[in-house]
Amino acid sequence: MKIKSLLFTSFAALAMTVSAEKTVVFDFTKPSNLDKMTFVPLTLSDLKTGKYSNESTDPAKDKDRFYVSGKNVVLVVSGSSFTYDGVTIEMSNPDKYKDYPRFFIGNTASAAPSAPGDYNDDNFIADMRWYQTEEIKFTAPSGMSIKKIVMNAEVDGTPVRCVLNNTIVETEGGTQTFGGTNNEKLNTWTANPGTEATTVVYKAEKGCATQAAYIVEVTLAELGSGVAEIAEDLNVPAVYYNLQGIQVSNPENGIFIRRQGNKEEKVYVK
Repeated sequence: MKIKSLLFTSFAALAMTVSAEKTVVFDFTKPSNLDKMTFVPLTLSDLKTGKYSNESTDPAKDKDRFYVSGKNVVLVVSGSSFTYDGVTIEMSNPDKYKDYPRFFIGNTASAAPSAPGDYNDDNFIADMRWYQTEEIKFTAPSGMSIKKIVMNAEVDGTPVRCVLNNTIVETEGGTQTFGGTNNEKLNTWTANPGTEATTVVYKAEKGCATQAAYIVEVTLAELGSGVAEIAEDLNVPAVYYNLQGIQVSNPENGIFIRRQGNKEEKVYVK
């Protein structure tokens, strides 16, 4: 029985050229790590010194982007994306809910800051926050695809104020899972075999609680690496079923469903 046997050779040869994966880690736990990121179109200095229009109030009013809130500090990044090690995160606020998205710099000591810039890595821990209906878009650097994104709202026993389980991936071609405390603190998206997504878009559900992440890990691979995954599938023994879904040991003279790894297709066997 021969069915497109040349396909095996082609994929196997291409698979040998695939490069290793790379993981980019956005670590927001130390406020100073924000200095390592590139903000566009507003720089980090622009954000810290500028104002924005808070349209969730009626009437809308201008508000400082960088301000003290109780013992904590808030930096509103609405309208600005940021990039680290080639990966860009863009956060939008289409429904104008409150002063989100933002970085929340939480005070771990007792003394409240006297000014927004009055904090350090020893006494503060930061996270990235967004709110209901807001969107997050991850974009890979040129020539790369996104293989996996892990957002973590629970780090080293730090008190967790927010959850992650109401932020849903809208991009097709992947599998999303949740974990951590009460299945709320870990949000993972993994590309399906053969999928090469250069952007991945999330959206928070309407009416949900504030969402947040202390650390975001984005795993990348070179475009074309999906061929290796298909090649792996093709190295798995094929299983055949008739059109009624019954497994067939020796298919011949008809149309069958062939399952091989994660791939299914309808084939004609002579």
